[in-house]
Amino acid sequence: MIGLPGETVSVAGNTVRINGAPLDEPYLAPGTVNDDFGPVTVSMASFFVLGDTRQNSDGSRMFGPIASSSIVAVGTTILAPAGHKGSIAGSPR
Repeated sequence: MIGLPGETVSVAGNTVRINGAPLDEPYLAPGTVNDDFGPVTVSMASFFVLGDTRQNSDGSRMFGPIASSSIVAVGTTILAPAGHKGSIAGSPR
């Protein structure tokens, strides 16, 4: 999840911003492109999501924030690629 309820999400100059502050995204592959969008304020019952492969995923940029009632699971483990296997306990948001 990128944006939590009540936060404002935007992208300008390839940088995702939450409430105006740049979001550190060390998990993205080098060269990942973020198209400009927003600002979007996330409603209190929703979350703003973006895929790690931004050029090949839509997420909330296309469909808007996701209602919390629509979330049925949360990832906890990375299985591939092999060099990135491990827990997501320290996930970015």
